[in-house]
Amino acid sequence: MKTDISLANKINATDTDVATFHEKLQSAVKMAVSRCRVERKRKRQDAQPMDVSDDTLRAAAHFTDALPLANYNGILNLVPRLVNVVTVRTCT
Repeated sequence: MKTDISLANKINATDTDVATFHEKLQSAVKMAVSRCRVERKRKRQDAQPMDVSDDTLRAAAHFTDALPLANYNGILNLVPRLVNVVTVRTCT
């Protein structure tokens, strides 16, 4: 943590300082990315599987009934998946 703070507050006066700063910065970035990957992997392993059964989606679909879905015509790939749930009603 102290290294990260010192990197943020460092003023580089010479080319050597700049080169050293870039090396330390790249090292800090690699370390942070590797820690994030480890944490993300751990979270993914600990996560409960999502229930995407028909009954669950049908229960959640009523939240989208009042949304103006016509505005999303042609760009539904950009809309969250829950909005893509369509309720089918039989005509009698």
